[in-house]
This record gives sequence, structure tokens and C-alpha cells, in this order.
Amino acid sequence: ATQTVCGEVTLTVESHCQYLANIIPMNDSTNMSDIQAPETTYEANSFVFYVYASVATNFMEPLIGDQPLPGASVKLKNTDTGDVREVTSDAEGICTQIDDVAPGTYIYSVSLEGYETYTSNPFKVISASGASEATMPMFAALIVEGSVYSDNFTIQLTDLDGNPISRQALGSIMFYTCQQSGQQLLTLCGSFIGDYVDDQGVITSSSYFDQQSLNSLRKDSMVLLVFEELTQRDENGTPEQYIIIRAD
Repeated sequence: ATQTVCGEVTLTVESHCQYLANIIPMNDSTNMSDIQAPETTYEANSFVFYVYASVATNFMEPLIGDQPLPGASVKLKNTDTGDVREVTSDAEGICTQIDDVAPGTYIYSVSLEGYETYTSNPFKVISASGASEATMPMFAALIVEGSVYSDNFTIQLTDLDGNPISRQALGSIMFYTCQQSGQQLLTLCGSFIGDYVDDQGVITSSSYFDQQSLNSLRKDSMVLLVFEELTQRDENGTPEQYIIIRAD
């Protein structure tokens, strides 16, 4: 295992796969204005929001969490018309479905007392042509006010001899929040963080070659880094190959 200090948090990395991972601190802290995802277009007629408490952040997935948050207010605003639709999350963190969403440009905000408010980047909505595309699930997680996160960091992959893995497509690379039960690791909420490594071996996305995958973890949390196309899962759903990252 290796340890890297990222601000007020120490990250411990332990590999259980064919790669090693090096944490590269970026020496800047996480805040809500820094974790907005790139502009996206959704083909949908309806939206359902799921609200959780944040465990990690990533530039591809603004917030990653696994604990449902009831009572959160979600406002979906059409910036072309000014129309605002508001819903509230239930005990499972699930909001009432917002139907008949007209094509246009939108933003959404999520707020709850005791948590930092999150406001998305603008995104575009176009009408869905098929029933299977009609409803879009939207996952949002909030940062507890006063919680401690690591400084932002990137992840460099190397082989077992420490040589960087460069310019390779690796398929979906996922962060999973997880809990440990005895010897069993239970994966909970997952988020795509990339599918490619650049010439320095740093994880990025083939859709955003100019932007390395920037991450941050909440203190006292743990995530699994999983290469979905390179591993299998056991009968409990736990991946057979993974990298553990603990934040202490």
C-alpha cells in the first residue's frame, strides 16, 4: 500500500489487480463551483432526480454518493423561457418524476439545510423518440457543510514494475463507493471516471482528451477503482480485481 497526503486528507492506495495507482495531488480544494460536469445533451421527455450525500467528486460526475437524502429541493429551470419546476426528495432520496419537459436549455439546483447547494452547468434537452428513452434518471449528491475533502487529485496507472501505462483504451473505469462487511467489500453507488490513459498514464476520458480526470474524496470514506471490462464479479457482485482508495 502507498500513502499520499492531499490537503487535510491522507489517501491510502492498495492494488488488487494488474495495475498500480499513483495519486497525484493538484494542491487545490473541492468546492461546489468546481465540480460542474461538461455540457451534455439529454434525449428525454421526463426526468427523475435521486439525491444522496456525497462521498466523492469527479469532473465527469459532479458528485458521487450512496446515502439517500430526504427533503432536498430540486429545481429544474428552462433558461430559454424562465419556467421552473420544483420537486422534493422522499425518504429514499427519490423525487417525483418531472414530466412533459420541453426541448431547450436547462440548469438544475439541489438544496437542503445543512448541505452546500449545488447548481449544474447548462445542458440541452431534445425530445425522446422512443419510450425507452423517455425518462432520464439524474443522480445528484450534496456536500455536508463543514465536511473535509481531500485536495483534488489525478490517478496515474503503472504496471507492477512502476512503468506508466500510456495511451491505452481500458474500457469503463469506475469509482464505486463501498462498505466493508468482514472480508466482503460491498459496492454501492458507481460513477464513470474515464476510459483512457494519456501519455503520462493519467486516467482521462476519450471524449475529453484535454482534461485529466480530477477527483476528490471525503475524509473517512473508501472507494473502489474498478476496470469493468477487465474483471469479473463474484456471486455477491464484488469485482475480483480492483484498487482500494481510503481517505483518512
